[in-house]
Amino acid sequence: AAPPAPAQPAEAGASPPTPAPVEPRTTDLPPRLPPMQQAGWWTVFAGFTIGTVGGVLAGIAERQEDKATRLAVSFDLETGSQPLYSDVKGEYQQALDRGRAAQKAAIALGVIGIATAIAGVAVLVVDRQRNKAGRKTARRVEAVFNGGIGARF
Repeated sequence: AAPPAPAQPAEAGASPPTPAPVEPRTTDLPPRLPPMQQAGWWTVFAGFTIGTVGGVLAGIAERQEDKATRLAVSFDLETGSQPLYSDVKGEYQQALDRGRAAQKAAIALGVIGIATAIAGVAVLVVDRQRNKAGRKTARRVEAVFNGGIGARF
């Protein structure tokens, strides 16, 4: 192999040569999904995301319930007895209220997440059925006109 040619010195004030544009390599890219499939998969993804947020809220609700239970059964180590309800009433009610609110939100988000995921699967099924119907119609038209005339719809 011959050594590379030495670079020519640039003239004073001349701009450096611009590199040739590089064509993007489109042959390595996978084909894009049709719009209905994209919508279906994004809807399924959204459903699972909403359901996950509902699960997190369910965990928060359970944590608040545990906090209320600890307040109800706690012992004062100095006196050896439970504190009076009037002493912990505000904190106990606040924990219960937060827990109930998180529980209701978790149930609502769980239902919405499941419904959204089912809707996404339905969109994917409808797209598949439409594609199947289109292929069957094309086969029927070719079979009818197979005597020398070909048409594909």
